[in-house]
Amino acid sequence: MRIKLKNSIKKSIRVFFIPIGIMAMIIIAAVMFCFGKYKKTMDFYNKAYSDISTTVLVANTLDDAVMDYVEYGGKYYLDKVTYNYDSLVDKIKLISNNRDSYSSVVRDYIDNVEMITREIEVIIKNFRADTDDASRSKIYSEKLFERITRVEKDFNFILKFVTEAGLEKYNKLESRIVVTQVLVVVAVLVLCLAVYLLWLYYNRNVAVPVSDIYEWSTMLGEGYYKMDDLNTEGDSELTELAKSFNMVKAKLAEATKLKDEYVKATEKIKDIEEHKKKFVKQLYDEKRDKEAITNIAKCDGLTGLYNRRTFDEIVEEFFIKRPAGVEGALFLIDMDNFKNINDSLGHLAGDEALKLLAGVMRIVFTGAYLGRYGGDEFIVFCSGNSNTEELKKYAEALCKKMDTVMEKEGKKVQMSVSVGISKTEEVNDYSELYRMADKALYFSKENGRNRYTFSEDLED
Repeated sequence: MRIKLKNSIKKSIRVFFIPIGIMAMIIIAAVMFCFGKYKKTMDFYNKAYSDISTTVLVANTLDDAVMDYVEYGGKYYLDKVTYNYDSLVDKIKLISNNRDSYSSVVRDYIDNVEMITREIEVIIKNFRADTDDASRSKIYSEKLFERITRVEKDFNFILKFVTEAGLEKYNKLESRIVVTQVLVVVAVLVLCLAVYLLWLYYNRNVAVPVSDIYEWSTMLGEGYYKMDDLNTEGDSELTELAKSFNMVKAKLAEATKLKDEYVKATEKIKDIEEHKKKFVKQLYDEKRDKEAITNIAKCDGLTGLYNRRTFDEIVEEFFIKRPAGVEGALFLIDMDNFKNINDSLGHLAGDEALKLLAGVMRIVFTGAYLGRYGGDEFIVFCSGNSNTEELKKYAEALCKKMDTVMEKEGKKVQMSVSVGISKTEEVNDYSELYRMADKALYFSKENGRNRYTFSEDLED
């Protein structure tokens, strides 16, 4: 439910913003007037004065050009007269385009000048370059002199009236600007007063209560909830907020007791959980140690492959539990020139060669059982795979990867492997399977090494 407050901060601040807004609009309007209408008016009269003054100079230049033509004649001076006349016409058109902005007297003078200019145009068009001196002088004295002089006088009158109108406008605007300046000064003073009163109100009704609430919340964050109640005098939003904080503080003491009890219970549960974790970790460590011991007993210490005993158990179990239709294959692998490696490069190099062969076997025979029978003899059993083409790919890959040179301290020894392969088809005994693979291996060793032989390809 929303509470209605008599002295709402929102309403009170609105009262201050009304005069502030009015004074701001007065200042903006004054600035727009000073830099808008005043500048526009003065720019117009300054330009008009410049255009009319230039036109007077052009009229004087035309008079000089006509006098030169009267005195000297010829095409050059006639062209000069025509050029200055055209310039005068352009200037008069420029002034005439703004005729509505001038007074009626100035407009009458402009109309009179345009009429005289047309008369001058008719006279100038009758000029010829070969006109004799007497004729030129007569035309000037009887027709042109008076008209050009009237144009000059009329433009001087126009210049006078425009100057007087500009001064009159300036004086009127100057008085308005003085009034505007006074209004701006008053508006600034009222604005400063409103801002000062707003600051006083804010400091007393907002800043101080907020500071008290902030200090209270800071102490609350530090755990010090036992303190005096906040001041709840007045009827504003912050007063209601202070009341709410006091209610929270009253509930906080009760909640703190529950919290202390909860913390104690949590710590007790945590101790129990820690004890459980330690117990579980101990069991896990014991299990891991047992598995490690078991793995050590099952695997070869140098290569990590199954040892002979473990491997034999795996294959024998295959024959015991072998499902109908499931076949396999046995690979016997012997490293060629192993004695030469030990004798030439040392026993450490021999160990590295055995590790290399074990690594290659892991890459080639994925999913198969891998073992070391002892010395340089290794063994592989592929369960569920007796396809001759696939077995050939395994043997070819193994021979290719092991066909390499081992080098140490400048000495080199050629490495390779010989392989014998037997399949479980029509074989029900592991010893017979091993015998067949061993016979195939012997054939590979005796026939060039670095090769593989299937027992099925040999004659019994």
